[in-house]
Amino acid sequence: MRLRDHRFFSAFLYSFVAVSMVSASTSIAQAQYAKPSDIPAEAFAALPQVSHLSQSPNGAKVAFMSSIEGRKVMVVQNLDGSDRYIQPPIGEADIFDFRWANDERLLVMYEMTLTRNEYVNFRNTESRLAAINADGSDFEWIVRTSKKKNGAGGLKAREDVPMWQTDIIDMLPDEPNHILLSLDGDFNNQSEIRKIDIRNGRYKELEDGFRGVQSWITDPTGEPRYGSGVYEQEDVAYWKNPEGGWVQVTNQDWYKKYPIFGFAEDGEHMLVSATSPSGKTGVYRLHVPSGQILDEVFSHPDVDIDYVRYDRSFRQVVGVGYTDDMLKFHYLHRGRAGLMRAMRKALPGYELDIVDFDHANGRYLLKGFSDTEPGAYFQYDRKAKSLVQLAESRPGLPADLMSETKAVNITATDGTVIPSYLTIPMGADPSNLPAVVLVHGGPWGARDDKQWDYWTQFIASRGYAVLRPNFRGSSGYGNAFERAGFMQWGGLMQRDVEDATQQMIDEGVFDANRICIAGASYGGYAAMMGLIQNPELYQCGVTVNGAVNLPRLKSADSTFWGSRNWLQRVGLEGHDLEDVSPFHQVKQISRPALVMASKDDTRLRIVDSENFYGRLKDVSPESEYVEIEDGGHGMDTAASRLTKLKAMEAFLAKHIGQ
Repeated sequence: MRLRDHRFFSAFLYSFVAVSMVSASTSIAQAQYAKPSDIPAEAFAALPQVSHLSQSPNGAKVAFMSSIEGRKVMVVQNLDGSDRYIQPPIGEADIFDFRWANDERLLVMYEMTLTRNEYVNFRNTESRLAAINADGSDFEWIVRTSKKKNGAGGLKAREDVPMWQTDIIDMLPDEPNHILLSLDGDFNNQSEIRKIDIRNGRYKELEDGFRGVQSWITDPTGEPRYGSGVYEQEDVAYWKNPEGGWVQVTNQDWYKKYPIFGFAEDGEHMLVSATSPSGKTGVYRLHVPSGQILDEVFSHPDVDIDYVRYDRSFRQVVGVGYTDDMLKFHYLHRGRAGLMRAMRKALPGYELDIVDFDHANGRYLLKGFSDTEPGAYFQYDRKAKSLVQLAESRPGLPADLMSETKAVNITATDGTVIPSYLTIPMGADPSNLPAVVLVHGGPWGARDDKQWDYWTQFIASRGYAVLRPNFRGSSGYGNAFERAGFMQWGGLMQRDVEDATQQMIDEGVFDANRICIAGASYGGYAAMMGLIQNPELYQCGVTVNGAVNLPRLKSADSTFWGSRNWLQRVGLEGHDLEDVSPFHQVKQISRPALVMASKDDTRLRIVDSENFYGRLKDVSPESEYVEIEDGGHGMDTAASRLTKLKAMEAFLAKHIGQ
């Protein structure tokens, strides 16, 4: 099988890039660089030029996310690049995802930050759902306002417009003009299920729901059979039995022990997460009426299973995803497994994922990625036995100038192995290097891996080694490993990061006098606690939208979100929150810190970073503060990323540079 370029698609793509991504007179995609440090920060900060590539159910059209002037757009076209349509942002609302509903109509998901007066001027990220034809015609906001109203809410923040509108629970492939949507239309913390006509927004309510239930799962026939959520900081969950009655299951042993992936072959059997003999979580089949585990579907000896993948057409599980060093897929479907074996032989050097497929014509879309390759898209035609490359995700970043990342095992002081990832600048001798210890966010439900990462690669391109430790509390390595981080803010989680840093010094990889600790969200918290607890280990720190005030974080989370998880996990056992809160311990900081915060971060308010810096500058005069206009908590715009990268580049050069 010979790989070839799809010339029509590629020609279109690069003409599109040249128009939309021009910087001065030269497109980023067309620039040539001699070495990594020549690559401008703009190229790393740019949003992917192709992502979320998918094809219509009949395979006649493709759609993907791209960006124009730093904001996301959706592009729809024929495979040869003809009949192109670009759906732009609307006002302050950005597109964050889309789905093909049928061969001619797509669902487009928008998000934006709005203020709700009913929540005392509470600003939050809200979502909206629209439908549009592939040629751009017949745009329709398809979520009606509350049941007492009849109009489409659009982008307004009225009290009768539901805040979150994009929880699609079933695409109903047998009814291509309808979807099932979970929606809190009455603002009573009780999401009903609507069957919505995507042509006009008309709907029928299938389930009124239960107090606290915000998430629903359908069985293989498309019938809603399970709902769950939180009410007054307690879990709520209901299962519909074969007789059609709803049964509360939170008091049943299986519910307490096994997180749910979804249904198996029918509404009486679920796929759940359970601990395998290796201590990692695997996928198992559960008989709901008896609460008994029947058999193992798949488990990995070294890491947890992340999710299961369903076939949208056949309504069956075809595979499971897990992350060892990279995201990988184990396909249960024999044909899919055979295809992947053939594709891996044809595309060596890539990890591969089947991102879409057209059963009728036997056409598959695949994404390839690695530690140095942000992403490349391919199409395999089973009937023609042809494999073509369609596009690169980030053509402005040549893979041969990216720095390689390798897995390293850190031994903590108590003997526990801490899986970590080390990126050495391309061409550098891994000895006595200036370094950045980059701590991931979360901390729970999150981990680092070997895959290409724009922040890591930018730092490495400027000559710094980057270490990303998966400290205890990180996900993916079994329940015991993750739970070890509960109530260990400023404790065990912090010590694991210190041990990782010290091992790199002891092995001669890091220059002990030129190390900076950095991170976003929880990682920003860890960076500031590193300066507080270990000023001799780190010469500087960087926090981006960091959790710098733990009492405020815990109070806000419990009052608005109603989540008891944070109440049980945030803090350090045996200590008051103030003892391990950077805002309250700021007088212990003597090293310079760079504090960055987004004005529109709705998860961690900018006022916390402002107040923290207000105290910090008095005790650490070399510290700096950068306010970022947009990007939200995750820095999701090119402008916000560019501000972050440039500020960090200057800060690192000043404090640990050559």
